[in-house]
Amino acid sequence: MRSRALLLTAFLVGVAASARPADAARLYVVDQEEDNVVVVDTDSDSVVERLSVPDGPAGVAVSEDGARLVTTHPESGLVAVTDLATGETVARLETEGQPFGVVVEPGGYALLVSDWARSVVARLPLNGGEDGAEVPVGKAPAGLVQDAARGRIFVANRESNDISVLNAADLRVIGRVETGAAPFGLALAPDGSRLYVANVQSADVTVIDAESLETVGTVPVGEMPYAVSVSPDGGDVLVTNQHGNSVTRIDAATLESEATIPVGEYPEGVVHATSSKAYVANWFSGELSVLDLAADREAGRIPVGTGPRNLAFAGRGRE
Repeated sequence: MRSRALLLTAFLVGVAASARPADAARLYVVDQEEDNVVVVDTDSDSVVERLSVPDGPAGVAVSEDGARLVTTHPESGLVAVTDLATGETVARLETEGQPFGVVVEPGGYALLVSDWARSVVARLPLNGGEDGAEVPVGKAPAGLVQDAARGRIFVANRESNDISVLNAADLRVIGRVETGAAPFGLALAPDGSRLYVANVQSADVTVIDAESLETVGTVPVGEMPYAVSVSPDGGDVLVTNQHGNSVTRIDAATLESEATIPVGEYPEGVVHATSSKAYVANWFSGELSVLDLAADREAGRIPVGTGPRNLAFAGRGRE
Protein backbone atom coordinates (compact mmCIF):
# COMPACT_ATOMS: atom_id res chain seq x y z
CA MET A 1 0.00 0.00 0.00
CA ARG A 2 1.23 3.48 -0.80
CA SER A 3 1.21 5.63 2.33
CA ARG A 4 2.70 9.11 2.41
CA ALA A 5 3.50 10.99 5.58
CA LEU A 6 2.75 14.69 5.31
CA LEU A 7 4.68 16.17 8.20
CA LEU A 8 3.40 19.43 9.58
CA THR A 9 6.32 19.55 11.97
CA ALA A 10 9.28 17.27 12.48
CA PHE A 11 7.96 14.03 13.97
CA LEU A 12 10.36 12.04 16.10
CA VAL A 13 9.59 8.74 17.76
CA GLY A 14 11.35 10.08 20.84
CA VAL A 15 9.01 13.06 21.13
CA ALA A 16 8.90 14.89 24.45
CA ALA A 17 6.92 13.39 27.30
CA SER A 18 3.25 14.24 27.68
CA ALA A 19 2.33 17.55 29.24
CA ARG A 20 0.02 15.86 31.75
CA PRO A 21 1.48 15.28 35.23
CA ALA A 22 3.32 11.99 35.53
CA ASP A 23 0.75 10.55 37.96
CA ALA A 24 -2.32 11.89 36.18
CA ALA A 25 -4.89 9.67 34.53
CA ARG A 26 -6.48 10.93 31.33
CA LEU A 27 -9.39 9.82 29.19
CA TYR A 28 -9.36 10.79 25.51
CA VAL A 29 -12.79 11.09 23.88
CA VAL A 30 -13.25 11.35 20.11
CA ASP A 31 -15.92 13.92 19.22
CA GLN A 32 -16.65 13.14 15.59
CA GLU A 33 -19.08 16.03 15.08
CA GLU A 34 -16.82 18.76 16.47
CA ASP A 35 -13.53 17.46 15.04
CA ASN A 36 -11.69 17.29 18.31
CA VAL A 37 -10.56 14.99 21.09
CA VAL A 38 -11.84 15.89 24.54
CA VAL A 39 -9.42 15.26 27.41
CA VAL A 40 -10.98 14.29 30.74
CA ASP A 41 -9.19 14.13 34.10
CA THR A 42 -10.48 10.90 35.62
CA ASP A 43 -9.72 11.95 39.20
CA SER A 44 -11.98 15.01 39.05
CA ASP A 45 -14.18 13.79 36.15
CA SER A 46 -13.79 17.15 34.47
CA VAL A 47 -12.88 18.26 30.95
CA VAL A 48 -9.38 19.76 31.03
CA GLU A 49 -8.59 20.26 27.33
CA ARG A 50 -9.90 19.97 23.78
CA LEU A 51 -7.44 18.94 21.08
CA SER A 52 -8.20 19.97 17.51
CA VAL A 53 -7.74 17.14 14.99
CA PRO A 54 -8.56 16.74 11.27
CA ASP A 55 -12.20 16.40 10.22
CA GLY A 56 -14.28 13.37 11.19
CA PRO A 57 -12.18 11.48 13.75
CA ALA A 58 -13.32 7.92 14.47
CA GLY A 59 -10.76 5.58 16.05
CA VAL A 60 -8.33 6.66 18.78
CA ALA A 61 -5.26 5.22 20.52
CA VAL A 62 -2.53 6.50 22.83
CA SER A 63 1.11 5.40 22.71
CA GLU A 64 2.29 3.34 25.67
CA ASP A 65 4.49 6.21 26.90
CA GLY A 66 1.49 8.57 26.88
CA ALA A 67 3.27 11.01 24.56
CA ARG A 68 1.28 10.63 21.34
CA LEU A 69 -2.37 10.43 20.42
CA VAL A 70 -3.42 8.78 17.14
CA THR A 71 -6.80 9.28 15.44
CA THR A 72 -8.28 7.75 12.29
CA HIS A 73 -10.39 9.71 9.81
CA PRO A 74 -12.33 7.36 7.48
CA GLU A 75 -13.92 9.99 5.25
CA SER A 76 -10.63 11.66 4.31
CA GLY A 77 -8.42 8.58 4.50
CA LEU A 78 -6.13 10.22 7.06
CA VAL A 79 -4.41 8.92 10.16
CA ALA A 80 -3.31 11.82 12.38
CA VAL A 81 -0.69 11.91 15.14
CA THR A 82 -0.91 14.52 17.92
CA ASP A 83 1.94 15.43 20.26
CA LEU A 84 0.33 15.51 23.70
CA ALA A 85 3.05 17.78 25.08
CA THR A 86 2.03 20.58 22.71
CA GLY A 87 -1.46 19.57 21.56
CA GLU A 88 -0.34 19.98 17.95
CA THR A 89 -0.94 17.60 15.05
CA VAL A 90 2.58 16.57 14.04
CA ALA A 91 1.86 14.03 11.30
CA ARG A 92 -0.89 13.27 8.80
CA LEU A 93 -0.57 9.86 7.16
CA GLU A 94 -2.54 9.49 3.93
CA THR A 95 -4.06 6.12 3.10
CA GLU A 96 -5.97 4.92 0.06
CA GLY A 97 -9.10 3.75 1.87
CA GLN A 98 -11.08 4.30 5.07
CA PRO A 99 -8.92 3.78 8.16
CA PHE A 100 -10.91 2.94 11.28
CA GLY A 101 -9.37 0.84 14.05
CA VAL A 102 -5.87 1.75 15.23
CA VAL A 103 -3.21 0.36 17.57
CA VAL A 104 0.16 1.92 18.41
CA GLU A 105 2.68 -0.91 18.35
CA PRO A 106 4.99 -1.48 21.34
CA GLY A 107 7.88 0.98 21.20
CA GLY A 108 5.79 3.47 19.24
CA TYR A 109 7.60 2.97 15.93
CA ALA A 110 4.57 2.00 13.84
CA LEU A 111 0.78 1.93 13.74
CA LEU A 112 -1.58 -0.88 12.85
CA VAL A 113 -4.71 0.33 11.08
CA SER A 114 -7.79 -1.49 9.82
CA ASP A 115 -9.04 -0.21 6.46
CA TRP A 116 -12.80 -0.61 6.28
CA ALA A 117 -13.15 0.07 2.54
CA ARG A 118 -10.20 -1.94 1.24
CA SER A 119 -10.50 -4.88 3.69
CA VAL A 120 -6.86 -4.79 4.71
CA VAL A 121 -4.78 -4.19 7.82
CA ALA A 122 -1.84 -1.86 7.25
CA ARG A 123 1.34 -1.17 9.19
CA LEU A 124 2.29 2.51 8.94
CA PRO A 125 5.82 3.41 10.08
CA LEU A 126 6.16 6.61 12.07
CA ASN A 127 9.36 7.86 10.48
CA GLY A 128 7.83 9.85 7.64
CA GLY A 129 9.76 7.85 5.08
CA GLU A 130 9.41 4.27 3.96
CA ASP A 131 6.18 2.71 2.76
CA GLY A 132 4.54 0.32 5.19
CA ALA A 133 3.05 -3.13 4.64
CA GLU A 134 -0.48 -4.48 4.39
CA VAL A 135 -2.38 -7.77 4.38
CA PRO A 136 -5.88 -8.64 3.10
CA VAL A 137 -8.29 -9.74 5.83
CA GLY A 138 -12.05 -10.28 5.89
CA LYS A 139 -14.65 -7.82 4.67
CA ALA A 140 -15.03 -4.45 6.42
CA PRO A 141 -12.43 -4.83 9.20
CA ALA A 142 -13.26 -2.69 12.23
CA GLY A 143 -11.84 -3.26 15.70
CA LEU A 144 -8.37 -4.63 16.16
CA VAL A 145 -6.21 -5.48 19.15
CA GLN A 146 -2.62 -6.61 19.53
CA ASP A 147 -1.55 -9.57 21.65
CA ALA A 148 2.04 -8.47 22.19
CA ALA A 149 2.98 -11.51 24.30
CA ARG A 150 2.13 -13.94 21.49
CA GLY A 151 3.03 -11.65 18.62
CA ARG A 152 -0.49 -11.73 17.23
CA ILE A 153 -3.04 -9.22 15.97
CA PHE A 154 -6.79 -9.87 16.11
CA VAL A 155 -9.10 -8.13 13.62
CA ALA A 156 -12.91 -8.07 13.62
CA ASN A 157 -14.29 -8.54 10.08
CA ARG A 158 -17.78 -7.07 10.28
CA GLU A 159 -19.11 -8.33 6.95
CA SER A 160 -17.39 -11.73 7.05
CA ASN A 161 -18.71 -12.72 10.50
CA ASP A 162 -15.29 -13.75 11.73
CA ILE A 163 -11.97 -12.50 13.03
CA SER A 164 -8.60 -12.69 11.32
CA VAL A 165 -5.55 -13.66 13.34
CA LEU A 166 -2.28 -12.16 12.08
CA ASN A 167 1.35 -12.81 12.89
CA ALA A 168 2.55 -9.37 14.01
CA ALA A 169 6.10 -9.77 12.74
CA ASP A 170 5.20 -10.06 9.04
CA LEU A 171 1.43 -9.36 8.93
CA ARG A 172 0.77 -12.90 7.76
CA VAL A 173 -2.73 -14.37 8.29
CA ILE A 174 -2.38 -17.43 10.52
CA GLY A 175 -6.02 -18.12 11.26
CA ARG A 176 -9.69 -17.19 10.98
CA VAL A 177 -12.27 -17.76 13.73
CA GLU A 178 -16.02 -17.62 13.20
CA THR A 179 -18.02 -15.29 15.44
CA GLY A 180 -21.59 -14.07 15.65
CA ALA A 181 -23.13 -11.74 13.08
CA ALA A 182 -21.27 -8.49 12.33
CA PRO A 183 -18.35 -8.56 14.81
CA PHE A 184 -17.12 -5.07 15.60
CA GLY A 185 -15.48 -4.30 18.94
CA LEU A 186 -12.68 -6.41 20.44
CA ALA A 187 -11.00 -6.59 23.84
CA LEU A 188 -8.24 -8.84 25.13
CA ALA A 189 -8.16 -9.94 28.77
CA PRO A 190 -5.27 -8.34 30.71
CA ASP A 191 -3.58 -11.72 31.13
CA GLY A 192 -4.01 -12.43 27.41
CA SER A 193 -6.09 -15.55 28.02
CA ARG A 194 -9.30 -14.61 26.20
CA LEU A 195 -10.53 -12.42 23.39
CA TYR A 196 -14.01 -10.89 23.65
CA VAL A 197 -15.87 -9.97 20.44
CA ALA A 198 -19.02 -7.82 20.30
CA ASN A 199 -21.35 -8.99 17.51
CA VAL A 200 -23.63 -6.15 16.42
CA GLN A 201 -26.33 -8.04 14.56
CA SER A 202 -26.59 -11.22 16.66
CA ALA A 203 -26.65 -9.26 19.96
CA ASP A 204 -24.04 -11.35 21.69
CA VAL A 205 -20.37 -11.62 22.62
CA THR A 206 -18.14 -14.39 21.34
CA VAL A 207 -15.46 -15.50 23.81
CA ILE A 208 -12.33 -17.03 22.27
CA ASP A 209 -9.35 -18.74 23.89
CA ALA A 210 -6.50 -16.52 22.68
CA GLU A 211 -3.97 -19.36 22.65
CA SER A 212 -5.91 -22.21 21.02
CA LEU A 213 -8.28 -19.93 19.07
CA GLU A 214 -11.19 -22.13 20.16
CA THR A 215 -14.54 -20.54 21.00
CA VAL A 216 -15.26 -21.09 24.70
CA GLY A 217 -18.62 -19.36 24.94
CA THR A 218 -21.26 -17.00 23.57
CA VAL A 219 -22.97 -14.52 25.88
CA PRO A 220 -26.29 -12.83 24.94
CA VAL A 221 -26.26 -9.07 25.61
CA GLY A 222 -28.40 -6.09 24.61
CA GLU A 223 -29.44 -4.83 21.20
CA MET A 224 -26.67 -3.74 18.82
CA PRO A 225 -23.55 -4.35 20.96
CA TYR A 226 -20.69 -2.15 19.79
CA ALA A 227 -17.62 -1.97 22.04
CA VAL A 228 -16.04 -4.12 24.75
CA SER A 229 -13.77 -3.43 27.73
CA VAL A 230 -12.24 -5.88 30.23
CA SER A 231 -11.53 -4.76 33.79
CA PRO A 232 -7.87 -4.50 34.83
CA ASP A 233 -8.34 -7.44 37.22
CA GLY A 234 -9.90 -9.50 34.41
CA GLY A 235 -13.05 -10.21 36.40
CA ASP A 236 -15.65 -8.26 34.45
CA VAL A 237 -16.43 -7.46 30.82
CA LEU A 238 -18.47 -4.43 29.78
CA VAL A 239 -20.37 -4.23 26.48
CA THR A 240 -22.20 -1.16 25.14
CA ASN A 241 -25.63 -1.77 23.60
CA GLN A 242 -26.32 0.99 21.05
CA HIS A 243 -30.05 0.42 20.65
CA GLY A 244 -30.57 -0.54 24.28
CA ASN A 245 -29.06 2.66 25.73
CA SER A 246 -27.33 0.41 28.21
CA VAL A 247 -24.18 -1.45 29.18
CA THR A 248 -24.09 -5.16 29.96
CA ARG A 249 -21.67 -6.38 32.63
CA ILE A 250 -20.49 -9.97 32.13
CA ASP A 251 -18.82 -12.09 34.82
CA ALA A 252 -15.65 -13.34 33.11
CA ALA A 253 -15.49 -16.48 35.26
CA THR A 254 -19.03 -17.73 34.62
CA LEU A 255 -19.64 -16.00 31.26
CA GLU A 256 -23.03 -14.91 32.54
CA SER A 257 -24.63 -11.49 32.22
CA GLU A 258 -24.65 -10.05 35.74
CA ALA A 259 -26.18 -6.60 35.21
CA THR A 260 -27.65 -4.21 32.68
CA ILE A 261 -26.81 -0.58 33.46
CA PRO A 262 -28.85 2.22 31.84
CA VAL A 263 -26.71 4.99 30.31
CA GLY A 264 -27.16 7.81 27.80
CA GLU A 265 -28.46 7.69 24.26
CA TYR A 266 -26.71 5.44 21.73
CA PRO A 267 -23.65 4.33 23.74
CA GLU A 268 -20.57 3.35 21.76
CA GLY A 269 -17.07 3.44 23.26
CA VAL A 270 -16.41 2.00 26.72
CA VAL A 271 -13.25 1.78 28.82
CA HIS A 272 -12.32 0.86 32.37
CA ALA A 273 -10.33 3.38 34.38
CA THR A 274 -10.13 0.93 37.30
CA SER A 275 -11.83 -2.37 38.05
CA SER A 276 -14.61 -0.45 39.80
CA LYS A 277 -14.96 2.57 37.53
CA ALA A 278 -15.61 2.88 33.80
CA TYR A 279 -16.65 5.43 31.18
CA VAL A 280 -19.10 5.19 28.29
CA ALA A 281 -19.36 7.55 25.30
CA ASN A 282 -23.03 8.33 24.53
CA TRP A 283 -23.01 9.49 20.92
CA PHE A 284 -26.52 10.95 20.57
CA SER A 285 -26.75 12.59 24.01
CA GLY A 286 -23.25 14.12 23.83
CA GLU A 287 -22.13 12.90 27.25
CA LEU A 288 -19.91 10.45 29.06
CA SER A 289 -21.53 8.13 31.55
CA VAL A 290 -19.42 7.45 34.64
CA LEU A 291 -20.10 3.93 35.92
CA ASP A 292 -19.78 2.77 39.52
CA LEU A 293 -19.23 -0.93 38.94
CA ALA A 294 -19.28 -1.88 42.61
CA ALA A 295 -22.94 -0.83 42.63
CA ASP A 296 -23.74 -1.53 38.95
CA ARG A 297 -25.04 1.99 38.44
CA GLU A 298 -24.43 5.16 36.50
CA ALA A 299 -22.79 7.52 38.99
CA GLY A 300 -22.90 10.64 36.81
CA ARG A 301 -22.55 12.20 33.39
CA ILE A 302 -19.98 14.55 31.90
CA PRO A 303 -21.05 16.78 28.95
CA VAL A 304 -18.32 16.57 26.31
CA GLY A 305 -19.73 17.70 22.95
CA THR A 306 -22.11 16.70 20.19
CA GLY A 307 -20.62 13.47 18.87
CA PRO A 308 -18.55 11.44 21.38
CA ARG A 309 -17.88 7.98 20.00
CA ASN A 310 -14.63 6.21 20.91
CA LEU A 311 -12.39 6.34 23.97
CA ALA A 312 -8.79 5.72 25.01
CA PHE A 313 -7.40 5.73 28.54
CA ALA A 314 -3.86 6.55 29.64
CA GLY A 315 -2.27 7.19 32.99
CA ARG A 316 -1.04 5.48 36.09
CA GLY A 317 -1.46 1.75 36.49
CA ARG A 318 -5.09 0.77 36.79
CA GLU A 319 -5.99 -0.97 40.03
